[in-house]
Amino acid sequence: MLWKVPELRQARRRCCRRFAAMSRTNIFRPGIDVTQAVLVLSSHGEGRRKTEMVGSWKAKVYDMHNVVVSVKSRRVPGAMTDEEFFSCL
Repeated sequence: MLWKVPELRQARRRCCRRFAAMSRTNIFRPGIDVTQAVLVLSSHGEGRRKTEMVGSWKAKVYDMHNVVVSVKSRRVPGAMTDEEFFSCL
């Protein structure tokens, strides 16, 4: 019965239109896996630790190791271009 309210009907139509447009486009989903990440103190060649000034604070510099970056994609044959997609919204 809620869908009889005009504002909700418009919102549902808009949502359905966006969902239909998204199903006709290529989707790219970037991801970062930090489950195995390790922070390592960064140092100069002589073994001195690196520091940087952050405002008036002196901060230690760390390197992050074992981070995996991935991009998952879904390609749709005959997909809309970005311009076509944004004109539908």
